[in-house]
Amino acid sequence: MKASEFEKDTQYFRFCAYGFLKNLKFYEPFIMLFLLEQLAGNFSQVGILYALRFIIRTLLEIPSGIIADALGRKGSLVFSYACYILSFISYFLANSFILLLIPTVLFGVADAFRTGTHKAMIVDYLNLKGWNAHKTSYYGYTRSWSQTGSAISSLATLIIFFLVPEYRIIFLLSGIPYVLGTINLLSYPAYLNKCDTNSKESSLLKIKDKFRDCLYMLSSRATIKKLVGTSTFFGYHHALKDYLQPVALSISFALPVLISDKVDNAMVFLVPAIYFVIYLLTTAASRNSGKAQQLFTSTHRSIKLLSITGGVLGIAMGLFYYFQQPLISLFFFAAVFVCINLQRPAVVSYISSGFNQKSMATVLSIESQLGSLLAAIFALVGGVIADIYGLAATLIIISIVLILLTSLIWFNGNENNHLPNSE
Repeated sequence: MKASEFEKDTQYFRFCAYGFLKNLKFYEPFIMLFLLEQLAGNFSQVGILYALRFIIRTLLEIPSGIIADALGRKGSLVFSYACYILSFISYFLANSFILLLIPTVLFGVADAFRTGTHKAMIVDYLNLKGWNAHKTSYYGYTRSWSQTGSAISSLATLIIFFLVPEYRIIFLLSGIPYVLGTINLLSYPAYLNKCDTNSKESSLLKIKDKFRDCLYMLSSRATIKKLVGTSTFFGYHHALKDYLQPVALSISFALPVLISDKVDNAMVFLVPAIYFVIYLLTTAASRNSGKAQQLFTSTHRSIKLLSITGGVLGIAMGLFYYFQQPLISLFFFAAVFVCINLQRPAVVSYISSGFNQKSMATVLSIESQLGSLLAAIFALVGGVIADIYGLAATLIIISIVLILLTSLIWFNGNENNHLPNSE
């Protein structure tokens, strides 16, 4: 079966709707600018908030995956969406560093209960359909709808900001897609929940069994090495992607025709428009990730090469920003976004190829947890570097670290494409 011949049944469109609604993040083009405004331009405090979010996510990532596998994935996702909605309300109300801690923690909890869980549902569905050989393409297609949602979200943000030129209202409106997303999740068929309602085991015993499986998987040094290898680029991207906003802002300073007397006017035009173009590119990247995979001799080689490529592009965007060429720097930012969206479908396919399917949410949560831990370190260190040496230094140094980690930690000399099975 070719990727273009997938049966686009009802569940396929539910998966696409999930990604589309999840990525209607109206706040995204302005989140870092909003935080810098509230914190008087203090990058270190912004870095602390980002790091806290990723630390919370790291601490809860594995437990949330275990709970999802043991007690049901739909309930886990619905709880996640409830936390997102509460975080948006809290962002709307916050006006100081202390108050910003509340939505940061809620967002971290929401991320922990979401990441890995929905991917596990897709993997189960493909197994049920007998489409295992097409995981990269299928996930790439559904992920492309996430990127489409991001693109449309950027245009919607532009309209919203014109009507109500205030960052806070954008957070409040961001809850609407998540309410719709909750309704979509509740429509998922029961067999994707993977919770054995007929089992006589208690919920506590189920969690205990899943936790034991998790410890078994973590006991393998080779497994951890490979999961760190797949998650390094993910952590890098999540920690640095919002620095695109101050880079875009520096472009607005260079365009006096647009800004008239107010830089904010340029931001309204430029930042969402830039995000829109980037997400059109990432939509195409996700949709064609399966085809891109065919250019490599193996899945793990493509993952490694894309990580190193992302680091090289990151160094370039830092250098051009340092030499006051923000437009060129922005081009390399976009290229990094494309690389991560070519890579992630391959990562899901790679990880899901060798583990017990009943523990897939746990496995993917472990991988995501490692990425979150790296993102926390990158965000915290990056914020301090930006305050002391400037944003360009952050981009360059963290990108060099990405290349070194990928080269040193990634599986050396092992061509085996499968991870140890937890059974």
